[in-house]
Amino acid sequence: MDLASSSIKQGFEKYSDYGLLICGHSLGGGTAVIVTLAFLYDSSVSSLLPEGTRIQCVALAPPPVYRWEDGHNRCDWFIY
Repeated sequence: MDLASSSIKQGFEKYSDYGLLICGHSLGGGTAVIVTLAFLYDSSVSSLLPEGTRIQCVALAPPPVYRWEDGHNRCDWFIY
């Protein structure tokens, strides 16, 4: 995200009423899911977007992507 943050900020400064669509296929689909989740759950990443920005993800044939809650063997969300 460090490399893309300035481009994201510049894009939303110019087009502040736009939403964000992240998409990918196969391994790129898994990456799209991870990036989308970062925008949704990581405050340092979500701060790159204007308040209320609509975020959507289209992932075609992604590998399983999940997050363990607090490092325990319990999944708080699971997407595949």
